Amino acid sequence: MPDETSYKEMFNALDAVRLATKGTRLYVNRELLLGYGKPDLISTRDSDRSRILGRISTSLNESQKNAVIHSVLSEDVMIIHGPPGTGKTTTLTEIVSQLVAEEKKILVSAPTNSACDLLVESISARGILVLRLGHPARINEIAIHSTLDYKLFHHPDGKLLNEYRKDVIEISKQAKKFKRNFGEKEREERKKLFTEVKELKKTIRSMEIGLIDSLVSSHPVIVSTPVASARGILENRTFDFCVLDESSQALEPAFWIPILKSDRVILAGDHKQLPPTLFSEKNYLETTLFEKAVENLESYGRVFLLDTQYRMKDEISAFPSKEFYSGLLKSGRSEKERKSNFPKTFPFLNAFQWIDTSGTDSEEVILDDSISNPFEADLQVRLCFLLKENDWPEDEITILSPYRAQVRLISEKLRDVGLTKINVSTIDSFQGRENRCILLGFVRSNLEGRSGFLKESRRINVGMTRARDLLLCIGDSSTLSQDPFLSKLIRFAEEKEVFRTAWEF
Repeated sequence: MPDETSYKEMFNALDAVRLATKGTRLYVNRELLLGYGKPDLISTRDSDRSRILGRISTSLNESQKNAVIHSVLSEDVMIIHGPPGTGKTTTLTEIVSQLVAEEKKILVSAPTNSACDLLVESISARGILVLRLGHPARINEIAIHSTLDYKLFHHPDGKLLNEYRKDVIEISKQAKKFKRNFGEKEREERKKLFTEVKELKKTIRSMEIGLIDSLVSSHPVIVSTPVASARGILENRTFDFCVLDESSQALEPAFWIPILKSDRVILAGDHKQLPPTLFSEKNYLETTLFEKAVENLESYGRVFLLDTQYRMKDEISAFPSKEFYSGLLKSGRSEKERKSNFPKTFPFLNAFQWIDTSGTDSEEVILDDSISNPFEADLQVRLCFLLKENDWPEDEITILSPYRAQVRLISEKLRDVGLTKINVSTIDSFQGRENRCILLGFVRSNLEGRSGFLKESRRINVGMTRARDLLLCIGDSSTLSQDPFLSKLIRFAEEKEVFRTAWEF
C-alpha cells in the first residue's frame, strides 16, 4: 500500500501534469496519452532503420524488431502491447540497449520492486551499466550489485568515506569521554574535537553528494519504482526516454512521476490482463493510463502488438488468443513443441482440458472473507497424485484459485498428504509468472448461477495463460455457464472434445 509520502508525490505529479504549458514535452505527452492531441507520423528513414537493424539481436521476431525500431525513433509516445509469453521483457531490454547505443539517458520504471529487479537483471546481462534505486531491503539479490548502496560501498571514494565515518565515531567517543579533572584545558580539547567532527561530517556529506552525482551521471540507465524516481537524487534530473513496464498494472498518478522527467515515453503492458487492485468504491482510477493510451493512439499506428508467444502449447493459447487478442497470437515454439505429445498412457492427451464438477457433490462454502469448495479441492489433490504417478515433477505443478480461502484449504490438504512442493496461489498473485502445468479451479458452485468476480474475464485470461504444457480447468459448468464469457469457454472445450467429468477421476 502506498504511504502518505507516496500519495503526496502522486498529487504533486498530477498538479504538474495539469499545469503543463503548451510547447513543453510534458504538454505534448499529456495530450497524446489522454487523447487530446494527434501524433505525427514516426519518421523511419531507410538510413535510420538500417542503423538500428544492424545492431538488433537476430533472435528477435518481426513484431519485436518493429516495436524496437519505432520506439527508438519515436519523438513522443510509443505503446508496446505484450500479451503473455510474447517476450515483452526481451523487447524492452533490446529497446534500452539500442537507446544506449544512441547515447540516450533512460529512466526505466515498473510499479513493483520485483518487476524492476527483473529488468535490471535482463539489461545488465547485455553488459549495460544500470543503477538501481530503492531501499536495499526491498531489492532482490539478483539486482543487488546494481544498487546505489552497493556501488557507493565498493567505489574507491566510497571506501574513503567509510574511513572518514569511522574517524567521526572514534573522535566523538574521545570527545564524550568522562574526565575526573575537567578544567579549561579539557574544555578547549573537547571543543576542538567536536569542531573536528563537524568539519569531517561536512566533508563526508560533500563527498557523498559528489560521488552519488558522479554515479548517476555515469550510468545511462536508471531503474526505480515510479514514486522512488521522485525523491532525492533524481529530483532535478531529466531523461531522454522513460520506459514504463507493467503499465497496465500501475496506478495512473504514479506513472506520471517518471513521465514528468522524460522527453519521450514508452509504455509497455497488457490491458487484457488484470489491472491494479483498487480499494475505493468510486474506482476513478479503474482505467489505467496504458488502457487510455491504447484506446487513443491505436488508430494512429502508435500501438505495437507483440504477436508471437513462446510459452503455451497451441491448445492452451487458442482460446485466449481468440477471445482477447483477436486471434492474432502466433506460436513461436518449435513445431515439435507446439502440439501435445504426451505418451498414450498419460491421463490427459490434450494440453487443455475442462474437468466438469456439475452433478457431483461440488458445493461452494461461503466464509467471512472468502469462498471455498471442499469437493473441488479434493479433486485437485487427486489430480496432483495422478500427475505425480505419471512422472510429472511436483514443482512443475501450480494450483490457481480466485479465492484465498480455497488456496488455504488446498494448501492444507496437500500438506496432509505430503505433496509439499506443489505451489498454490491466487490467480491475481500469480500474474506475471508461469509453470508447466496449471490446475485452474473456478470454485463457484451454486443453484443461482452466481460467479462472483469470475465475471472479470481478464482474471480468466491470466489464469489460463500461466500454463506452458498442460492446463486443467476445473469447474461446475451448470453454475458457470450462466455467465456469458464462461459459457463461451465451456462451449469451446466441448467443441474441441476436451470436456471431461470429475467422475473419471
